[in-house]
Amino acid sequence: MLGSLTILCVLVAVSNAHVCLISPPQRGSMLGLNTAGADDCFLTTAPCVSLGSEGGELHELVRVPDGGEKALHLYSMNVTLPREVQGGPLHFIQVVYHPNNPAAPANFYQCGDIMIARRPPGQI
Repeated sequence: MLGSLTILCVLVAVSNAHVCLISPPQRGSMLGLNTAGADDCFLTTAPCVSLGSEGGELHELVRVPDGGEKALHLYSMNVTLPREVQGGPLHFIQVVYHPNNPAAPANFYQCGDIMIARRPPGQI
């Protein structure tokens, strides 16, 4: 009985850590965004790969520390994309969450696909 109770407690603790991406929309579904441990927000495999491009160098756009906020906390930030992008118009944003929770996996990942149009020559 004690073994079953321990496993249940660990599962509840782990399910409280996850990362969802709202805008741009994450890959997969948007179901359960306001539910701790939603399936499409509980990804522990990295890295994201771009659909339709050969991959390339990743650039960190922003870093926000985990300050131990309550479950289902929403972070919102604006990012500036690099002026010059390599490859075609299809790219992705990858979010990596390092939870402040020793019972959770080391990292959670989320991917969102974006399209970046090239500027016409002569435009700033």
